[in-house]
Amino acid sequence: MNLSHRLPSRLKTMTKLHVSSLDAKRSSSVSAVSSFIMPPCSRPLRRAVIYIVAISISIFVLYRSLDSLDAVPSSSSIFSRIFPSFDSFQSLELEEPKLEDVLRRAATRDNTVILTTLNEAWAAPGSVIDLFFESFRIGEGTSMLLNHLVIIALDAKAYSRCRELHKHCFSLETEGVDFSGKEAYFMTRSYLKMMWRRIDFLRSVLELGYNFVFTDADVMWFRNPFTRFYRYADFQIACDH
Repeated sequence: MNLSHRLPSRLKTMTKLHVSSLDAKRSSSVSAVSSFIMPPCSRPLRRAVIYIVAISISIFVLYRSLDSLDAVPSSSSIFSRIFPSFDSFQSLELEEPKLEDVLRRAATRDNTVILTTLNEAWAAPGSVIDLFFESFRIGEGTSMLLNHLVIIALDAKAYSRCRELHKHCFSLETEGVDFSGKEAYFMTRSYLKMMWRRIDFLRSVLELGYNFVFTDADVMWFRNPFTRFYRYADFQIACDH
C-alpha cells in the first residue's frame, strides 16, 4: 500500500521535473532566439541603418530630379515655340560677328578693306551717313566699292543703324567710354579718346593681315582713289593741297 502511494508521488515528481525542464529549455530557447533577433544594442544599430537608408534614398531622388532637368525645355525654347521670331531676335542680340569674319567677307583679293567709324550723332536718318552712302552710289566707279566698305559702329544705336543700311558692320564699344550722343568736337576730351581708340583698332586690323583705306564718314566718294595709290608704298595719306 505504501508503494502504491509512493509511486504516484514519484511519478508526479518526475513529471514535474520533466515539465519544468521542458519549460526551462523553452524559455532558454526563446531567450536565445530573442537575443539573436534583437540584441541589447539593436536600437542604436537600427537607427543607424534607417539613417543610412534615408540618406541613400534622398541622394537617389536628388540625382533623378537633376537628371530629369535635362529633358525639360528651357525658357528660351518655350518662347521660341510660342513666338517663332524669338530665336532670330535672340541671335541678333547675342551673335555679333567677329572682326576677322567681317574683314574676310569685305576684303578685296589683296586683303584690302575700306573703313570708317560711326556713332549715334551721325547715324540718324537723313544725316551724314546717308550722304556718305549716296556718294558711293552716284560717284564714278565707286558703287562697287561698297562691297568692301566696313563701318565701325562706336555705340549700339550706330550699330543698329548700320545693320539697316549695310552688310559689313562691326560693333566697337569701349568700357567706361560713351561715344554716343552729341558730336565730339575737335581736340575735346571725348574727341581725343575717340581718336586713340580708333588708332588702336586700326592696329588690330593690320595685325590680322589686312590693308585698309580709312575715311571719315563726312568725306564724299565721287571717284575711285585706288588707281592713284602708289603700289609699293607702306603708308599714304590725303592732304588738302
